[in-house]
Amino acid sequence: MAMKRKPGKFKVDVDIPSTESVFSAGNNSASGNLIANLAGSGRKEIAYELREIALQDIELNPDNEIFRSLDTEEDTETLANDIDRNGLLHNLVVFPRADGKATKYVLLSGERRYKALNYLQAKGDAKWNTVRNCRVITTPLTDNEKKVMLLSANLQVRGGFANEMIRRKAVAELVAGLQEAPYNLTAADAKKAIKEVTPINGRQIDKDLSIEKNLNSSLKALLDAGFLLRSEAEGFLRLNPHEQELAAAEFDALYAISCEGSGAEAIEREKQFVRKEFADALLVVGGIGNMTDARAALDAALETVRQGIETLYNTVAKIESEPKRDGIDTQAVQEIKNKAAGAKPQSKITGKLSAQTTRLEMMLNKKDPETRLAEKYTHEERRQAMKELDEMIATATKLRDMIAKVEENA
Repeated sequence: MAMKRKPGKFKVDVDIPSTESVFSAGNNSASGNLIANLAGSGRKEIAYELREIALQDIELNPDNEIFRSLDTEEDTETLANDIDRNGLLHNLVVFPRADGKATKYVLLSGERRYKALNYLQAKGDAKWNTVRNCRVITTPLTDNEKKVMLLSANLQVRGGFANEMIRRKAVAELVAGLQEAPYNLTAADAKKAIKEVTPINGRQIDKDLSIEKNLNSSLKALLDAGFLLRSEAEGFLRLNPHEQELAAAEFDALYAISCEGSGAEAIEREKQFVRKEFADALLVVGGIGNMTDARAALDAALETVRQGIETLYNTVAKIESEPKRDGIDTQAVQEIKNKAAGAKPQSKITGKLSAQTTRLEMMLNKKDPETRLAEKYTHEERRQAMKELDEMIATATKLRDMIAKVEENA
């Protein structure tokens, strides 16, 4: 079976105790409010005992699901080989769960080690049928305490900072957990506690929470799927809920477009071009202060993306209905390839100039733009716009001439 690509890791250097050290020692006041409160109000330490536990009696923790996607088969095999050579150097940390007359043990720390042990057992290594020196928490804990411990430890040691979706969801769940018993922190204190014990800064925490709380659920799902960019999602927060809903409907329709066969790559390129064009237009809408102008810009953006979606659907239907000729693209495939080839990516030199150009184009494409300019804007506003455009043209011309000169000498 092919291995999944190993995700990038974000190395941090923070002097914070792991979950194991929290379980085996008292509170560490130097670690900040979060670690200091892990044991609950008035509790000096969490008691545990070492036990030998059958591997089959250990269970995965459902609260660890958001971090689980970081694990790969390659990671599991590498860790398994290390354990096979050097033994299990770090204990599994579990809490007991009654299962009728039997006892099961749910992981609080060590899921990757547990998976590695299962890997070795599946290969026929019977010595891992029983796991020695499992650290079993004997102090009764609430479900919320267990979840807070798991989330805080994962944010510290599992590399969740580099993964936007995992960090965002974990931070939101951790803030919510710290506001519940036995911690009962305010939202502000909960965010402060996370900031004290992780490298996540306060502004990042606020943005993560804002996306989780205020972004349309469909837009958030598309962000999680990688169809939308994090920077775009942050910009969409400036749209009101109704505007976000309208935008989400079009993004969903665009995301659903698919094509099989020789035209698939060309369709995907055009799909991404339409997506980028629509996202840029929405970011412009979010930056317009005047409600009337914002609504007009949104209507223009919606009309443009709907036309793009309709064209894509028609092209896909045409491609799929026409007989395929061996080694030769159909005319429809070639047309969409030509159009996609004409879509230029955003320049590293000019940055987001394309978004400003989109806004100017929307102004020009409005019905009777000259009458609108005459009736809606004052003499001073028109003269100011002319001045800004002249400055933009002059600056752009200088930059273009400079680039042309460099190209001539290249």
